[in-house]
Amino acid sequence: MCAIACASVFNIEYREKTDAVLLSTKLGKSKLGAAKAIASIIVASVVYIIMLAVLLGVPLVFFGAEGAGLPLQLRELCNTYDLSLGAAVLALCVVGYLVMLGLLGITLLLSSKMRSSMGILAIIAAIVIVPMMMSNLHNNIANHVLFLFPFLALDANNFFDMVSYSIGPLVIEYPVVLAIFYAALFVIGTLLSRRCFSKHQVA
Repeated sequence: MCAIACASVFNIEYREKTDAVLLSTKLGKSKLGAAKAIASIIVASVVYIIMLAVLLGVPLVFFGAEGAGLPLQLRELCNTYDLSLGAAVLALCVVGYLVMLGLLGITLLLSSKMRSSMGILAIIAAIVIVPMMMSNLHNNIANHVLFLFPFLALDANNFFDMVSYSIGPLVIEYPVVLAIFYAALFVIGTLLSRRCFSKHQVA
């Protein structure tokens, strides 16, 4: 939904030929890109909060929150995380927000480069949907790459599983890797989209 809402943030100016006017104004190159990115973040955040309220609100209304303090091991006995069920849900929601922001960063970057919003949506859909159809790749490196895609990243069965990433002697837990990876995607994608838009050569 966030990709649908934000796919046209930059490229609508290219399609409507308004880029020639906007980018030639006093603040067009310096402020407009940042304003568009900030507006996109606000819209995407509101969409995420609404969806989160629905997804969490409905079960809470019917079942209550009395079990939130129970240990996560109640769900999976061999789980190694010392978290309550409530804390686990909170962690999943926070990382989920970063995943959404990471996809937003990619969407904004594509929007600053491509004229077709349908092309952007096709790429984002592929990023989200294709990993759903892939099973175990029977290769350690390939599986670790696959686990970084959104569908597997937000699967509660994988999120607290015994998956880790090592960089030399440093071993980083899966949720931390996801948070760092998608935060980096968001920052890089947003900064590059703003730069590409401000440097866009008007036809």
